Amino acid sequence: MMKEIIRKAKQFALLLLVISFVGCENDDAELPKVIAGFTYTLNENTGTVTFINVSENASDFEWAFGDGDSSEEINPIKTYQTGEYTVSLTASNGAGGEDTFEDTISIQIPLEIQFPIAFDNPLVAFDATTFGGVAFEVVENPDLSGSNAVASNVGQITNSGATFEGFFFELGEDLDLATQQTISVNFWSEVPVDVLLKLEQGSGPDAEVVASHGGTGWEIITFTFTSTDAFSQVTFFVDGLGTTAGTFFIDDITQIDTINNGMIEDCGGDLINDFETSDDSIFNNFGGGVGTIIDNDETSINSSAKLGQYVKNDGEVFGGITIGLDSNIDFNAGTFSIDVRSSSVRQLLFKLEGLGIEKILPTSGEAWETITYDFSDVAGNMGEITGITLIMDNGTAGDGSSDWTIQFDNIRLCSNGDTGGDTGSIENCGGDLVNDFETADDSIFSNFGGGVGTIIDNPDTSVNMSAKLAQYVKGSGEVFAGITVGLNANIAFNAGTFSIDVKSSAVRQLLFKLEGLGIEKILPTSGAGWETITYDFADVAGNMGDVTGITLIMDNGTAGDGSDAWTIQFDNIRLCSNGDGGGMPFDDGLLVNGDFQTLDTNGNVTEWIQGVDDSNPAPVSTEGDNVFYSINVTSPTPGQPFNINVSQKTEIINGETYILAFDAWSDVNRTIVAGIGLSGGDFANNSETVSITTARTRYELTLLANGFGAPDARVLFDLAEEAGVVNIDDVSLFIDSGSGGGGGGGGTGDCPAPPAGDFIADGDFEANSSCWALFDNGGSTSISSTVSNGGGTRSGQITSATGANPGIKQERFGIGTVMPNTTYIVSFDIKADASDPLADGAILNAFMFSEPADGSNDPAVQHVLVQADGAVSTNWETRTYTFTTAGNVGGGVSFLLELVCGGAATCGGTINIDNVSMTAQ
Repeated sequence: MMKEIIRKAKQFALLLLVISFVGCENDDAELPKVIAGFTYTLNENTGTVTFINVSENASDFEWAFGDGDSSEEINPIKTYQTGEYTVSLTASNGAGGEDTFEDTISIQIPLEIQFPIAFDNPLVAFDATTFGGVAFEVVENPDLSGSNAVASNVGQITNSGATFEGFFFELGEDLDLATQQTISVNFWSEVPVDVLLKLEQGSGPDAEVVASHGGTGWEIITFTFTSTDAFSQVTFFVDGLGTTAGTFFIDDITQIDTINNGMIEDCGGDLINDFETSDDSIFNNFGGGVGTIIDNDETSINSSAKLGQYVKNDGEVFGGITIGLDSNIDFNAGTFSIDVRSSSVRQLLFKLEGLGIEKILPTSGEAWETITYDFSDVAGNMGEITGITLIMDNGTAGDGSSDWTIQFDNIRLCSNGDTGGDTGSIENCGGDLVNDFETADDSIFSNFGGGVGTIIDNPDTSVNMSAKLAQYVKGSGEVFAGITVGLNANIAFNAGTFSIDVKSSAVRQLLFKLEGLGIEKILPTSGAGWETITYDFADVAGNMGDVTGITLIMDNGTAGDGSDAWTIQFDNIRLCSNGDGGGMPFDDGLLVNGDFQTLDTNGNVTEWIQGVDDSNPAPVSTEGDNVFYSINVTSPTPGQPFNINVSQKTEIINGETYILAFDAWSDVNRTIVAGIGLSGGDFANNSETVSITTARTRYELTLLANGFGAPDARVLFDLAEEAGVVNIDDVSLFIDSGSGGGGGGGGTGDCPAPPAGDFIADGDFEANSSCWALFDNGGSTSISSTVSNGGGTRSGQITSATGANPGIKQERFGIGTVMPNTTYIVSFDIKADASDPLADGAILNAFMFSEPADGSNDPAVQHVLVQADGAVSTNWETRTYTFTTAGNVGGGVSFLLELVCGGAATCGGTINIDNVSMTAQ
């Protein structure tokens, strides 16, 4: 045994000697290199990442997960919130080797479905559970009209025709009816249909309500429940127990304030008519509708002695009434209310005659109620209302019974324009944009006293469509916590007005201070959604100087708590007016005294000359401190042009394009000639006939100096009609600096380049090219070779019919030349066919779209030029509009004009469009 131990010891000693010898001969040998690395698997529904360590020659590991957490595990498991995270792994061994590997992980956890449901959030999987044969998918809105004329995603429902087929959503957050029992839904159908909404999986019994759709495309339908429970499942049945097959669309499923059934409410506005002293002569009945004044037979809720009553007769689909007014109503995007009583649910159309805009809301069919029609989304439809039209279930035949009878009372103008009653609307005051925060970052904010300003992504674009917003939070315990918004440049200011769009969840007294001048105003927010607040500094005249920043403070002197209740989101700060004039300081360009403010010692307007004798005209009217010029139309030679006019001499350069802009209004609707030309020469080729209305309106004309030029040429306004008055103000003339170019629009091939200074190709339709895309959509569209408004023989032609929305479009033009956040002018000539005028609900819509670049995640942004206009003249008229592009126009812009009809069997009409242009402002 001992010998064996000695033998092994000798062997061990010999081994040590060999190792020692080898070690001495290889002092520079390298140790195995450490290589760090990992892969991972991701559970997209939970954000849970399982890391798989693939490092080599390492024994120790240090993980940094990119959110402040770390680990020393070999294969850790980590759960993230939505976001991007840079993860690093440092691997090492005991011999001192070390290596680091990094990778970026993007986490997008699908959000659960919750109210409001609008189908536009890419992080929400709008997976509906279907049953009974129905199919559901999310698609782009196929019909930009009616109550949903916005490019967005919508839900498409395809009924197979089976009994009781439907679909439901499981909600991530319960729908609580404790305070709001009404659900509003944007729904599309081309046939009248009932929709049943059932609320299930709740804290109480299931609840269901049926709403009727009129079959006229996009309509708002509402479901008012009596339950006050909370529910986690919403189920829809289109046609309930019926077997109606077809395709339907749904959008904007929203919980709203409960319709106030059985109550008569005074919105606090001006009473238009309470029918106490009216007689039947105030009604203009049409299509089988009959309006009368009746005695009130039940005064327990509505105590009026007299009421209005409207009956839709048997078999009539378009039977309505128009209520005459004592005098026209000056109106701009406000709200009306009307008290109604009906025994059945009726979709009651409320139309403002003279403006051609309308809304449809349901009656409850249960008792007296006050319905409020909000026209805040049609800002720009400023003008006079000449009457109010009511139509029940437009497109559905009545039967003259009590089910087709509505009693009504107390029509009120609750709000008008920007003043009150307009919570939740975003309005553009028409002034210069100070900041829309689309390209800003947090560095623009100077925070003080515990206030924090940041730039955030807009989480809800249903009202305010901006991609970015500013947010201000008042911190916990802070009484003087505010923010100051920096400016790109100081603003020269004198006693004007600013506006700001704000959204708050609580009523807050919002201080708005002009730094540099030390003046401030405090106005309350509504606490009920987006609204535009206007701060009027007109009473602080004399505070002229530079505004260096704008400070906001919520409830100055009251401590905040940093919660949602002490958070305001805001956007679109605008300088609406400055000094005594409307809008920014007036710039008359190449003219002098374009606002008629400068008078000589005799009180006459300087620079401007009157008529053929070049006499100096005298002003006859003012608006506050603003002088404007009135031309009395008393031509010595009626019908002879260029005898009754006002003009100013200025240099005109041959071949240049000019923008002539001016305000005008008249005692009656009439036409005038406006243009440029030689003194004593021909203006015919360089002027336009402009239709002037009784409402003060801004007109902008693009005029080419065609074949003439002279240092003593003129800008001229001429009237050669019957006696009367036309008022002219704020006249400016600029050489058009638009760069033009940028592609031809909707087609390729033989589509020519746009004219110099223009962005739209073939605007006069004379090229007979592929520039224009034509969409029949139930009607018909064509390039007419027989109708034109000068300069050729062609025009675009659209004919509509029941349920149709034909249109013409140029798509994605001006790529690379149209600038973001820039105002452009769109103009076109239009007329209705005298043998086929717009009838029975046919309306004109015109839109521009800011198109994002290919591959962008940004949606196209719609700009409304005109919407729901049913009053297109049978004579050629020039329509001119402005719009401001969105922040992303990498894909250029698109122009769409359509003629939309509802469900009325007699709805239709034909229009022609010519001389379409888009130019820089």
